[in-house]
Amino acid sequence: MRSTLIDVQSLSKQYGRQKVIDEVSFSVEEGETLGLFGISGSGKTTIGRCIMLLEKPDCGKILFKGRDLLKMNRREVFGVRPRLQMIFQHPETSLNPKMRVKESIAEPLLIHRRLGRSEIDEELKQLIRQVGLRPEHLERYPQQISGGEI
Repeated sequence: MRSTLIDVQSLSKQYGRQKVIDEVSFSVEEGETLGLFGISGSGKTTIGRCIMLLEKPDCGKILFKGRDLLKMNRREVFGVRPRLQMIFQHPETSLNPKMRVKESIAEPLLIHRRLGRSEIDEELKQLIRQVGLRPEHLERYPQQISGGEI
C-alpha cells in the first residue's frame, strides 16, 4: 500500500494585489510523478517554490509524509530539505556545463548524505539507470547528452 508523500491543501499566494495561486490542492503518492503545466505566469513555479519553502504561502498546508512543512522549525526543515527537489522547465540547463554529470549528481549526495566515495559511485549508477541512461553517461558533460536522453 502506497502512502501520501506530498499533500498540498488550499495553497494560496499573492504578490501585492495579484493572486498567483488560489486554493490549490493536490497530493502525490510514493512512486507517483506529478507534472504541473499551464501558461506563463499561472503559478507553477510559485507552487514549487512554496513546497521547497523558498516562498511562504499566504495560507494553506504543505504536508510531507504527514508533517506540515510550514510549521517546522529551521532545524526540522534542514532535515527534510535534502529529500525535496525541483526540476525546472528546461532540466538540461540545471546541470553545471563545466562539470561531468556524475559530479553534478554526486554533489548533493556528498553534502547531505555523507557517504563514502564507493557508496556514492554505486548510488550514481543506480540513479542513472532509474532515469533510463547508462553508466557511461555519468562521464559526459551535460551538453554531450542529447535532449531525448534527458
